[in-house]
Amino acid sequence: MPRKKRRRSYSKRRTQTAPRIEAPEEIDEGGKRVGKAIRDVVDTQLRENNPPETRETYERLRAEGYSDEEARELIGAIVTIEIYEVMKYQRPFDREKFASRLRDLPQLPPD
Repeated sequence: MPRKKRRRSYSKRRTQTAPRIEAPEEIDEGGKRVGKAIRDVVDTQLRENNPPETRETYERLRAEGYSDEEARELIGAIVTIEIYEVMKYQRPFDREKFASRLRDLPQLPPD
């Protein structure tokens, strides 16, 4: 008589949580440096009004009720996307695309 295969119970395995993995300190520090660099870019664009769309977007977001920090973070997200695409696709900075994304804020572009 053939043996029946026993079904394993996975319920115990499902209830266990995965161990928490801490990021190495140098990765965390690198992330902080990148974040600061992005904030510096936004600050420079606002201070020098270059491109002017950054200042226009900042003022619009503030008028819509976003805090200074929130407005800067939203603009920083667009700066980050643009830097990523320039590096990934080896293409020059596209000012029109950047300005268009700023106009769309607070809506962020889809992934």
